[in-house]
Amino acid sequence: MYLKSKIIIILFLSIQFNVYSQSLLELKKPITITSKELLSTGDYFYQNQKYLHSILYYEYLYFNNYSDINIPIKPRLLLNYLRLKERYNKTIDTSLIQKLLLENNSNLYTEYYIDLYASFRFGYNSFAFVKINKILQSDTISEDQKDYAKLIFGSLYFEENLNEVEKYYTKLAKETKNQEVKNISLEILKKTNNFNNNFSKKNPWVAGILSIFIPGSGYFYTHHYTDGLLSLFWNSVFIGGGIYMYQLEKNNNKNHIISYGFLIMGLSVYISNIIGSYTSAIRYNNYKLRIFYRELRNLYFNTDFIERTSGIQFEFKY
Repeated sequence: MYLKSKIIIILFLSIQFNVYSQSLLELKKPITITSKELLSTGDYFYQNQKYLHSILYYEYLYFNNYSDINIPIKPRLLLNYLRLKERYNKTIDTSLIQKLLLENNSNLYTEYYIDLYASFRFGYNSFAFVKINKILQSDTISEDQKDYAKLIFGSLYFEENLNEVEKYYTKLAKETKNQEVKNISLEILKKTNNFNNNFSKKNPWVAGILSIFIPGSGYFYTHHYTDGLLSLFWNSVFIGGGIYMYQLEKNNNKNHIISYGFLIMGLSVYISNIIGSYTSAIRYNNYKLRIFYRELRNLYFNTDFIERTSGIQFEFKY
């Protein structure tokens, strides 16, 4: 019985030793991860909205120039940066973005198209003109794809004025054969028309004239209430204080040095109140326009739309 138990123990120990020694041998072998596996992992993190993780894999592939990957990495990187900017308002290294956008493109619609969108989203509007021209002049890009690019490019006019926006999308809606592009163009036109009809634009001259008669009233007209209260307060302090000091000095037969100082300060505050009211009307109008343009961008020109219409294909699939 003792012998039998001893044999079992020896067999068990020998098996454990073999397993352990085999594991050590396995560990000594070099572990290799293929570029396709790196790409799939980056795609996996991107589709799970873990963009910082995804960027690590894409940047590694991009900067190491793997020749066995025929899929452009740059569009994937730009999509990640766009997601971070759009969803989390992350600060992005613009020098890297600029480098990516300046890179010579392959003749691929996906790359041109994402470049186009990223150009003006990161403030490189001049790049956007280069990208749209490349798309429109390409023989390998379909008319449908060109129309999507035109649709996106039109949002650059949001920085200008509504008249330009209406002209651009009216023309695009008439010329395009792409039904989705036509529908979105018509929706933009409908919304801009509705905004024009309902937007109570503030007249800078009215704001300035109101502040001539009642300091701060021009600010109230443009809904800058805090500025209006401050303007009314300081004008009252300096002009009222100047008049009071003038009477006090007059009654005491003294020079009007202090009262004149108050009146000079009051005059400068009064003039700045008029100019400030005038410019506040312009600021109000521009602010309302920016809010409207942001709503349009969020509805139609967001990264979800760009990704869907870019034709990008991910290696990792659920």
